Amino acid sequence: MAWDGAGSGLIVSAIEQSFGQRQLFFVSYPGGEVRPVTNDLNDYNGVSIAGDSNSLVTAKREVTTNIWVAPINAGALSAPQPGVTVVDHSRARQITSGGSKLDGYYGVGWTPDGRITFTSIASGNQDVWIMQADGSGQKQLTSAIQGSIYHTHTYQAVSPDGRYIVFTSDRVTGVPHIWRMDAGGGNLKQLTNGSGEAYAQVTPGGQEVVYAELSQGALSKVSIDGGNPTRLSDRCDGRPAISTDGKLIAFRYQPEPNQGFKIAVIPSSGGAPLKLLDGAVTAATPQLIWTPDNRALVYIDTRGGVSNLWSQPIDGQPAQLTDFKADRIYWFDFSRDGKWLAISRGNTSTDVVLFSNVR
Repeated sequence: MAWDGAGSGLIVSAIEQSFGQRQLFFVSYPGGEVRPVTNDLNDYNGVSIAGDSNSLVTAKREVTTNIWVAPINAGALSAPQPGVTVVDHSRARQITSGGSKLDGYYGVGWTPDGRITFTSIASGNQDVWIMQADGSGQKQLTSAIQGSIYHTHTYQAVSPDGRYIVFTSDRVTGVPHIWRMDAGGGNLKQLTNGSGEAYAQVTPGGQEVVYAELSQGALSKVSIDGGNPTRLSDRCDGRPAISTDGKLIAFRYQPEPNQGFKIAVIPSSGGAPLKLLDGAVTAATPQLIWTPDNRALVYIDTRGGVSNLWSQPIDGQPAQLTDFKADRIYWFDFSRDGKWLAISRGNTSTDVVLFSNVR
């Protein structure tokens, strides 16, 4: 934030609700009235105001993403080997277009019947959509509440039986909570009501939802029908990954404040970590997915501005799974039969921009 030259207010880089792009706002002083300075799909971080208050500079971050699918070489995902990629890159194909819609930036997921759920701002808000695996038949599942100015729906996951989609939304309360809806988008139900929750995953049996408590930095679970939550771990930073047999949960874990992050593996009933795995410093481990044999965890690793998927065995050395030569990966998921990969890929650019006549 920065004061204007007359001391009559502040220019602030802020997010309207719980998730979304940062915009610039003017906050008057001492009244506290707020008005937008920018209103677009870019992300503005930081601000410096000229002495005459007529111009300002800020860093504009622009993200573009599209969703791709690629076949997985038969059996390779269950036993990845160092130096052997598991994805057939020659057959990878882009299935969405218009990267400014941020397709899949806040979530991509397969349904049991082979469709793909994804997030997009095509409607003007961050919503959950669904489409066929070739990109056709796109349908918006969430929508604005009557009279609502802004809301977000992110980090969706489909229950193993395909009956429900759980997701994070700040609708109604302005605070992110876990919600449930039917696979077709109807019958929305709020499942949590804490101080902020996200990254929900449904257990293999379909009866419980495991999620992260954002403000508490903890891991909890709740019934698929809502109710009183149960605390599983006091330290969680990122989306929990439930093993395919339902016995283990993995998540990003910080043993002590100001220490590096590790990957923790705990029993599904909760408790102290059974394993603490080291992750590469370049790895983005908020999202983890178990391999079908439950012997390794897959994560995104970005080096030199290019992302690839890697696996970290519970016992063993990391192995690179993809060999993309360009772009970042923001989200990914494997189809339920282990034959296909869906990923959101794109680029992030940052420029310093000047705004004039901002009074």
